[in-house]
Amino acid sequence: MEKVVADRRALHRIPEPAREERLTAAYLETALRDMGLAPRCGVGGFGILCDLESGGPGPHDPGTSPLIALRADIDGIRVEERTGLPFASTHPGLMHACGHDGHMAILLGAARLFAANPPMHLRLRLIFQPAEEQHGGARDMIRDGALAGVDRIFGAHLWSWLPTGTVASCDGAMMAQTERVTIDITGRGGHAALPRGTADAVVTASLLVTALQTAVSRGVNPPAEPAILTIGELHAGSAPNVIAASARLNGTLRALSGEVMETLRASIRRICAGIAATTGATIEVTFISGYPALVNHTDPFGQVCAAATAVADFAQAVPVMAGEDFSYYLQQIPGCFFFVGAGDPAIPVEHRGHHHEPVFDLDERALAVGVSMWHQLVRNLDYLRLSAMA
Repeated sequence: MEKVVADRRALHRIPEPAREERLTAAYLETALRDMGLAPRCGVGGFGILCDLESGGPGPHDPGTSPLIALRADIDGIRVEERTGLPFASTHPGLMHACGHDGHMAILLGAARLFAANPPMHLRLRLIFQPAEEQHGGARDMIRDGALAGVDRIFGAHLWSWLPTGTVASCDGAMMAQTERVTIDITGRGGHAALPRGTADAVVTASLLVTALQTAVSRGVNPPAEPAILTIGELHAGSAPNVIAASARLNGTLRALSGEVMETLRASIRRICAGIAATTGATIEVTFISGYPALVNHTDPFGQVCAAATAVADFAQAVPVMAGEDFSYYLQQIPGCFFFVGAGDPAIPVEHRGHHHEPVFDLDERALAVGVSMWHQLVRNLDYLRLSAMA
């Protein structure tokens, strides 16, 4: 495991943003070639595919030996690191603040095991995917053939909210469909001391921010149908003594189903129309699609459960309202996504540095759990293939 930790720390030092992962890809390529493997580079941008043939005796027909894909994401995010770690980011304004350095190190560690002792009755495809963070790199990988011939795909994410030694997943929807909403308000400006006859864009925006919260609390059933509407930006005004003539709100929608997402959209349109009639402003709403919901498949979920039970404490995952572009793979072929706990159990959850925070760090003991999960999962699938052949 020393090499896995060393890989994680080396990659942590060189975070690169989505679609710019040049140094990261070079590191991964070198590591894979040092194992005697033949990675295919430049897939979906700076992505890498690395296939391992089965190691059983006799000839193997690629058309009959199942091909199992394991995926790790490789991009960092634009955050200034404040961990104080001796292996902190050397790239100003960039950080591996979501654990992707650990994902790569774990898959490299598993690759070393499989290169030395390949599964007997399966073929493997290791997918190192760029541009997961808000850029949908999975779609580029699919376009460039990452899923060609693949029978099942699995993905893992280190998760600081779970203690190290825990693996969590669930059948069905596990992570949210995401969407961005932009609301443009056009009113009539004027002098702050003479508001009569104006249509104040700031007042309109303020009414909207408050009223939009009823889209979830009154429009859906949160316990049964989790949903989120958050307005994160409000831009308006140019001077304290001028009534603003325009404003813009930017927000995010999250839901676990398309039906609930459409309910949110309809509620937003209705609320905006009502407030426009009240204030006299014109309100235009634009929805921009993000990632689809991540929906695990039943049989692969069962295989993740079996592997997790053998190497860790398995927990039923509560669906998370964050987005994840692994969902695009699951729209194409069966598969399952799971969390690997990476929070130090000695540190209370509320005191840990969590994902996308400048003080985020992971418990490196979780790396061993991740490698063990990949190894056990492939071992179990290999045995199932042998049983099916018997």
